[in-house]
Amino acid sequence: MDSDDIITACELMGLAYGPARGLHEGNISIACPIALRTHGDPNDANFSCSVSYGGGRSLAKCFSSNCQFHGSFMWLLKQAADLRPNNQRLQAFMEAFRKSEKFDATAHLASIEASYEPDREADKPKPKVDPLAIPETSLDGFDRVRHPYAIWRGITQESWDRWGLSFDKDLQRIVFPVRRSNGTLIGLTGRDVTGLSDRKYHNYSGLKRSEVLFGEQLLVQEQPLVIVEGQIDAILVDAATGVSAVAPLGEGFSPKHVAKICEVNPPYVVLFPDNDPAGRIQASKIAHSLAERFFLQLAVPPPGKDPGDMTPDEIRECVENSKPVLGALKWDG
Repeated sequence: MDSDDIITACELMGLAYGPARGLHEGNISIACPIALRTHGDPNDANFSCSVSYGGGRSLAKCFSSNCQFHGSFMWLLKQAADLRPNNQRLQAFMEAFRKSEKFDATAHLASIEASYEPDREADKPKPKVDPLAIPETSLDGFDRVRHPYAIWRGITQESWDRWGLSFDKDLQRIVFPVRRSNGTLIGLTGRDVTGLSDRKYHNYSGLKRSEVLFGEQLLVQEQPLVIVEGQIDAILVDAATGVSAVAPLGEGFSPKHVAKICEVNPPYVVLFPDNDPAGRIQASKIAHSLAERFFLQLAVPPPGKDPGDMTPDEIRECVENSKPVLGALKWDG
């Protein structure tokens, strides 16, 4: 069958049809010929059925949820003719094509399945693999019980669970999972609890700090956020204020960090750095990166302190009293 034949069949049945896309090969949209029996509305005239033609065969597929026919157009035409027994012209038309299109052979049925199989592996989109993702089993072996150091630092059981913290008994470190905004685990950092290590923080599994903000999985779309320096700062600010807090895990603030802030589109951003020379330098870098994009406010801890040294009430008061950033950061209030 070609497009003219399909149009002729539709006209014999009084069915609406759409433009044909090609003469000898292509597809055409038509109203379902068996809507009388299979559709919720027997008078359904929507172009719910698609007929492809060419290569010596014609195949039909109905997209109505009530029908969902797919197979030989000739077989569909036969069923349509059975519903219209008094339409002798349609009967004669169908019989003329029965001899030229074999619609009941096994080989033809196989070709139908090949043409309309929706779940073929080759057609399935391949899932994107995050090159930085690490397995959740990376957290196996760590102690999930809240460590006394965390209690001393003011991390509540609720925060311990909310941030998925654990303890590395071998290295004597609080372990902080680092996740993308979609929850994918891409690294672990550990904070020494002994005070004896030459490195306060240790990065497990080759974490790329420029790729992610610690805490970004907890950000809320179009809600304010606070940027702090370290993991414990972020956890304590989150708990004390109810405002999402993130940390860049280093001195830099990369374009990907900026992009992540832009994704959640906060109405304003509070900078809450450590009040020491290094913290002030980092805050200035972040302000420079975000100044043209967001309304910024600055929360200043007491001299020589960072948010992690403050009580929940002090943190909350400091954030609530943050000052708008107009030009250079002002540290003296």
